[in-house]
Amino acid sequence: SEWEIFAAYITNDDPVRTSFSSDYDFEQYLKIIDSKKLYDTRATPKVIDQILTLSTCTNTENDGRLVLHARKIK
Repeated sequence: SEWEIFAAYITNDDPVRTSFSSDYDFEQYLKIIDSKKLYDTRATPKVIDQILTLSTCTNTENDGRLVLHARKIK
């Protein structure tokens, strides 16, 4: 499989969400991710994409998490 990173950010929130009530709900989640990203990756996920979320501890904030989101491209 190949994945394209579309967002990276630091947060204190739980970044993992796995179920959505509708495509609109998922689209809103993608917009929230887009508003948090630290870099413009020029990648644009769509509601039909499979999303991979990676999260690890960071020492930049108390209880902070470094989060990467990627979309499956192959």
